[in-house]
Amino acid sequence: MSARLQQYRMLWQAAHVQIHPRAQTVLWSAIAILTVAVAALMGAAYGVLTGLGWALCTPAGLLLFDWTMALVPGALGMNTPANAQLVPAMRARLVELVLLVWFAAVGLLAAGLQLIPAASHLVLPFAMAGTLGVATLIAGVGAGLVLMLPFFFPFLSEGWQEWLRDAAAQPGVMPLLAAAIILLVIPVVRALFPRGGERHWAMREHLALLSGGSGSSALWEGTRRYSVRRFLARHGPGRHTPGALLLHALGPNLFYLMVSTTIGAALAFAAMTWHLRGTPISDESVPTMLMIGGTMLCFLFPVAAVPFWLARTRGEQALVRLAPVSPVDPARFNALLARAMLRQGLAIWAWASAVSLLLALAIGARGIELVWQACLCCVTLSALALLLRDHARAPRWGMVFYGLAALGLSFIGPILAVFGAKWLGWPIWSSATVSSLMLTGVLVHRRWRRMCDAPIAFPVGRLG
Repeated sequence: MSARLQQYRMLWQAAHVQIHPRAQTVLWSAIAILTVAVAALMGAAYGVLTGLGWALCTPAGLLLFDWTMALVPGALGMNTPANAQLVPAMRARLVELVLLVWFAAVGLLAAGLQLIPAASHLVLPFAMAGTLGVATLIAGVGAGLVLMLPFFFPFLSEGWQEWLRDAAAQPGVMPLLAAAIILLVIPVVRALFPRGGERHWAMREHLALLSGGSGSSALWEGTRRYSVRRFLARHGPGRHTPGALLLHALGPNLFYLMVSTTIGAALAFAAMTWHLRGTPISDESVPTMLMIGGTMLCFLFPVAAVPFWLARTRGEQALVRLAPVSPVDPARFNALLARAMLRQGLAIWAWASAVSLLLALAIGARGIELVWQACLCCVTLSALALLLRDHARAPRWGMVFYGLAALGLSFIGPILAVFGAKWLGWPIWSSATVSSLMLTGVLVHRRWRRMCDAPIAFPVGRLG
């Protein structure tokens, strides 16, 4: 192996260690398992050629996700202003590695899309622009917002969508668009890795706030000034109960944060819908369905945030242990914490489900469509099991991996339902709901017992 390849390998490992010590193991395991599962399922349903296409697109998609949420943030953490000045060769190798991984993933995705007959021509440019846009926004480069424009495609009218699809299908359009993005990616990546200066320090400050380097998340810091939250903390019901005391160690009040977020998004969507009434776009259901799906994804965020934030608030947890109302027995303490977290998680799920059902009613969904939406709400419930674990000894994971785990648990029920529908003729949504509820019961019961038998949870991670 050449010296440069060895440097790439070392930087790849170091960037992923910045996110989590076992990030690479999770990445390669997910690529292997999901590639085999998705390729087999798609090949059995749509033919061998489509299965081969998905066998290429699945690892490409996971690699792009890892590039956006793990490799680039980890590399940015290594490229401190001091390192950029004192070790310029490392900065140059980081830029090269980031570019090579992105080009490899995009090339694999392009090859896979060529083998899938029903694949849209817009998938590749949207994936290219979207990954670059998210990475630049994470780094604090505001110009990356322009690259996020493809995410507004579903909000266009059907006429504009058809026009874009037809334009993308014309010979020569896609190669030109891909070449334009490829020419753009080099200056964009170089902008992510400045070499000192005021802009570099501003980027470091943004990353520290985003990652919660001071012991609290950027979202928490941004909501601390609101008087409603302070009022509820001082005068809310049950504020002096032991369970409420334990939840203070989680950081912000996730339920009221979820309520304020979804209400604001729903009001903004209602205002936009009222403004567009009478136009052709007002008859489109795609934006509203995306809004409904996004509401349920908002439920998965607090579920993933709880174990992540618990690992960052050990000082508060030590103070909670000293409170007179805090139980001394490990089983009672862990059961109290588990009950409080599950109660909060169920309240967030109920609120997200109610908002999504009301949005479905607002667009005219009735009968079986409402039942399908209720089933969609139920399949996400199994993610609650992530709250219950041996917090004293369990390893700390990054927010991305908790989010992926929550999303993966939500997919188990629908995947089982697809196999049941294909081979046994079961109805998809009803079997997905039953499978998800049974999985939720089994996982919550088993992990509840494991948590109650574990050492006292606070401070978390002290025995790991």
